[in-house]
Amino acid sequence: MNIIKRILAIDDDSHQSPLIKAVLSKNIPGCTVDTALSGAEGIKIAREQMSDTILLDILMPGIDGFETCRILKNNEATKHIPVLLVSVLGQNYENRIKGLNMGPMLSYQNLFRPDSSI
Repeated sequence: MNIIKRILAIDDDSHQSPLIKAVLSKNIPGCTVDTALSGAEGIKIAREQMSDTILLDILMPGIDGFETCRILKNNEATKHIPVLLVSVLGQNYENRIKGLNMGPMLSYQNLFRPDSSI
C-alpha cells in the first residue's frame, strides 16, 4: 500500500517540472503529483492540496527554496509536511546545514538535472 498519495514538486524550471512529474508518477503508482513554478505558487498549492511530501528546488527567483521552506515550516497547516530539498546547491556543506536546520527531512543534489552526478 502506498502511503504517499500526493507530492508537490516546486521548481522554477518549466522543462524540469514535467520530467519530475513523469518520473514520480511512473515510480509511485496512484500518487498525484502537483507542480509549481515558484515558491509563492508552491506555498499556495501546499496549503490548498495538503501534500504528503514536497520536493523543493533551492535556486528560484523571487522566493527561493530556503525562504519557501521557512514559510512552510512556520505555517500550522503545512509544518508537518516533509520537505526534500532538491538542488545542485545541496552539494555545498553550508547549504545542506542551512536546509536541514530549517526542518526538511532530507537535502540532496538534484538528480533530475543532466549535469548532476550521483
